[in-house]
Amino acid sequence: MGDNVAKIRDAGRPRVLNAVAAAMRVGDGLFDPGFIERVAAESAVDREALIARWGTGPSLVADVVSENAVATPGWPDVDELSGVSRSVVLAALVSSITSALHDDQFTRAGLSQAIAHPRVRQVWSDFVRDDLEQWTEILFNTEPGPHDPGELDRAAQAVALVAGQCYSSHLFGDAAPRVPNERIIELALSLLRPETS
Repeated sequence: MGDNVAKIRDAGRPRVLNAVAAAMRVGDGLFDPGFIERVAAESAVDREALIARWGTGPSLVADVVSENAVATPGWPDVDELSGVSRSVVLAALVSSITSALHDDQFTRAGLSQAIAHPRVRQVWSDFVRDDLEQWTEILFNTEPGPHDPGELDRAAQAVALVAGQCYSSHLFGDAAPRVPNERIIELALSLLRPETS
């Protein structure tokens, strides 16, 4: 068994991930109990080795989601947003998330698996969290210091509000009224102002 798992880490892993990605692109049986068997057959990798390496179908999908950074916003080079206003940074975040949320079957499959399976959700959330932390730093640093103690937390809240609305709108847009991006940015900017007593 150890040799089979080692083979997956080398030549077999790309074939396995390609087989899973192909199934995601057509939404083909990701919840099917025979998913691992199909991936094993399509990738020409032993089923037992797949189970030893990944364990479950959702773990296979989690690996593909992380490998492809599915629906994660990324972040720009800090110099790209040097000297811009906070509203421009937040608009750039909206644009980045929107472009990451390609309306294709592959992205929908990745997000549906993130909603349905804790393992996929954890992997995806870790990637998104890392990206949003970078956006928080960019937003925080748009204003020259000195900064008051709560400013970094307020920047994180503003980024979380914008990102949450973007993802919610994409996932549940048909089920709820849509709040315009401009209004969300306006609300996020209000979070950046220090509270007055």
